[in-house]
Amino acid sequence: MKTAPRHELVEAYSEGQTFLLGKKRTMVQIVDLSPVVEGAWKQGVCTTWWLECPPDYGVRFRSFEVLAATMRYIILHGTTREEVEFVEFSFLKGDLCLPDFYIAQVPITDL
Repeated sequence: MKTAPRHELVEAYSEGQTFLLGKKRTMVQIVDLSPVVEGAWKQGVCTTWWLECPPDYGVRFRSFEVLAATMRYIILHGTTREEVEFVEFSFLKGDLCLPDFYIAQVPITDL
């Protein structure tokens, strides 16, 4: 298990903290914190946790369950339709899989 290379990026967060996000000021609370772990690239069919995706991403899944949807996004988890490259993170409560097509649409900033 690895720790964050720049600890100051994560040390300010703790369970119970509440934040307001986005233009509509959606309230979000941290209910559980995991250790910071390094992911491993793999190839194959993967099953994701909840992901926020554009609405047309549903066709990339063989099966999925929807938590919420708007005209701009869909929150779903499911199994990819085809083999893809993905990053897998291993946690005590289970593995987290992020397909390459999801990672490609996430804005990345230089921290």
